[in-house]
Amino acid sequence: MITYRIPSLKINIGDHPQVYEHEYETMMDHDVLMNVSDEGPYGSIDIPKKIIHWCPINEFGYWGYHTFFWAVRVLDEAIEYDKRIYLHCHAGAHRSPMIGYLYLRSLGHSPEEAIALFDEKFAIGERTNWLEETFQNDVEYGRIPADVVQFMKDVRAYPNGSLMGVMSKRNVMDLPPKTIEKNGIKKPVGEIQVTLAQKGLFTK
Repeated sequence: MITYRIPSLKINIGDHPQVYEHEYETMMDHDVLMNVSDEGPYGSIDIPKKIIHWCPINEFGYWGYHTFFWAVRVLDEAIEYDKRIYLHCHAGAHRSPMIGYLYLRSLGHSPEEAIALFDEKFAIGERTNWLEETFQNDVEYGRIPADVVQFMKDVRAYPNGSLMGVMSKRNVMDLPPKTIEKNGIKKPVGEIQVTLAQKGLFTK
């Protein structure tokens, strides 16, 4: 089910496709499927002539720079070739809209401009800036690096650079924080499993 749209970039955002007729049709309406859930791609569903990229995120763990590196690489190329993109996680409510939002931010849009590019029909009530609020919350709890928007811009600035190459230029490490700080109090982050991004290019 499509939960959000970014019409200007031909990006639809939604939940993980299930084996139902309407979900199958959703997949067939797109050229590129980018899966950022930690559930693998699509089981035995026959998906002919589709480009599938799986970049798994542990929703409440550390997302890492690698997720955003591949988001820039995949989405930039898909948009350059005028492809229709289905960006999804499990429910289409946190991970995938956040990737879409931060991608827009990396293109130079302000928080207000970025949220305005989401289809208004899919807005959540009157919380027009809810994605920025959620982003700041994710940063606070150590899920997303605070400098991720600049990192995504740097990925684009080095079009032939590898993940490690861009991180080296920025002098950053892709490691989860050991503590988070809230209201001046540092607390240990729970056990976090960092799943390395996988670049998958599968066609049937």
